[in-house]
Amino acid sequence: MYFFDYNQPLFRPPSEAHSLIFQITLGCSQNNCTFCGMYKMKNFKLRLVAEIVAEMQSIPAADHSAFQSCNEYPQLGWKLSERS
Repeated sequence: MYFFDYNQPLFRPPSEAHSLIFQITLGCSQNNCTFCGMYKMKNFKLRLVAEIVAEMQSIPAADHSAFQSCNEYPQLGWKLSERS
């Protein structure tokens, strides 16, 4: 099991309660919908790529298959395993 210092509150469906979540953004980019109050207490923020990569690299190599589907970023021209 891994511990990430998630920026709270973190909303996710119950079916994903044990999923590993990488917070690429914090808050909501819209945050003005009258029907939703989920992120009213948070300002929207994009996280730095370096922070996200460091978080992903903190997962032991033996468990990388858990996020293999997002391991390659062809649009960026690199693989997570190539970054240090």
